[in-house]
This record gives sequence, structure tokens and C-alpha cells, in this order.
Amino acid sequence: MAESVLRLQDGWRLAIEREIEAQAFYKQLAALAQDEATKKLFEYLAGEEVKHQERLRREYENYFETEM
Repeated sequence: MAESVLRLQDGWRLAIEREIEAQAFYKQLAALAQDEATKKLFEYLAGEEVKHQERLRREYENYFETEM
């Protein structure tokens, strides 16, 4: 059981890291955008990644802090 929880924790952490990376990627694309519509799109997508990251963190904390 402990080994599977560790693997689950690792996977969850990886998902959070990927959300952070996606956010940075979209911010870079927004900075490179040549028109306002494209810039706004990438800023919006970066914001969505922030929401995903926050949700994953909350769920991670709720699940793993109650398990220990």
C-alpha cells in the first residue's frame, strides 16, 4: 500500500509540475504574440493552467494530508 501511495504522490506532483510548465509556456507565447487577440488567448490559457495547478494542489493536500 505505501508503495502505491508513493507512486500516486509522484504522479500527482508531476501533474502539478506540468501545469506550472504549461503556464510558463503560454506566458512566453503571449509575450511573443504579434497581435492583441493572440496575446489575450495565451494569457487566458496561462490563467487556466493556474486554476488547474491550484485545484491539483488542493486535492493533493486534502488527499495526502488526511492519509498520513
